[in-house]
Amino acid sequence: MTREVDLIEEVARLKGYDAFPDERRAYRPGTVPDAPDERARARIRERLVRAGLLEARTLPLGPPDGPTPCRSSIHVRRGAYLRRRLVPGLVRRVEYNWANRNRDIRLFEVGTVFRRLPGSRERGAVPSQTSGLPWEGSDGRAAAGALV
Repeated sequence: MTREVDLIEEVARLKGYDAFPDERRAYRPGTVPDAPDERARARIRERLVRAGLLEARTLPLGPPDGPTPCRSSIHVRRGAYLRRRLVPGLVRRVEYNWANRNRDIRLFEVGTVFRRLPGSRERGAVPSQTSGLPWEGSDGRAAAGALV
């Protein structure tokens, strides 16, 4: 055997092809349930996607944002500041899409923002950005309504 796929096939042949499930299921390495805040984020994501928005995942590093930016310990030439807001990153995604002639944009992000406050350095946030034509079933308040 010289390839990984050969080993996998040999194990499947020895165990029996019928022993494997027909559909792929999510793999979970343990039985520990998700933390309550992670479950809440998952529900928010699910509702916003159901309302027709797409999730964007932007980097937590960017240009200085505000009078007292949070400097990252990672040394990067540009964008070495931890984000204080999520909206500027989403606006940059909208600008990128507009520059590439994609005007129908419905983005949201569930992410972390960082503050320079004693005792509280990070917190969750959920902004959204839309542009273009309204989509089917939308009255312009779909994202806000999805969270209520």
